Amino acid sequence: MTRLTLRIPAFLLLLLTAFPGIGELSGKVFFSGSSQSLFYYLENYPGSGGQGSVCNFRSYESVRMKLVGRGSKNSLGFHTFFRTSQDLNVDYEEDPLHRLYNGYLEWIHGRFSAAAGRQWLHLGVGSLTLDGAKVSYTDPRYLEVTGYLGTESPYTRHFSLSGWDRARAGGVYLSSKALKPL
Repeated sequence: MTRLTLRIPAFLLLLLTAFPGIGELSGKVFFSGSSQSLFYYLENYPGSGGQGSVCNFRSYESVRMKLVGRGSKNSLGFHTFFRTSQDLNVDYEEDPLHRLYNGYLEWIHGRFSAAAGRQWLHLGVGSLTLDGAKVSYTDPRYLEVTGYLGTESPYTRHFSLSGWDRARAGGVYLSSKALKPL
């Protein structure tokens, strides 16, 4: 078992013990989550190299979790989705593969929100997985303004803070509703 595999349950246990305290301070704690196990079998037949067939039996374990402490004016939440995969039949050098698709803290205060960590942003025609921070203001009658700054996460979903030179991302997104004539 790798160090990351041991750190994930320890981190989740820490969050589960911390959020009841937050809930007592702020009102209620809401928890939702799911876990999914997938297995598939694939046989690669011999190719032009003359090698024998290889039978792969891959397993995937996915966890999606949302912990939200709600108060009368504030809301603090943790959101995550990660996946681990490994071949149970063949020993590959890169196995097991761990991918963190998102894992971020979010604070909501009325119409303002702030989030920090790895998060999926879908803003109009553009979308990306950002390792960074996002701040939003929403007035449901007129507009939404979102600003973000960080680095775009790599395709492998490995977490690295060294990508600022290659993959920095930042911007402001404005969405408005049509104004009605007076």
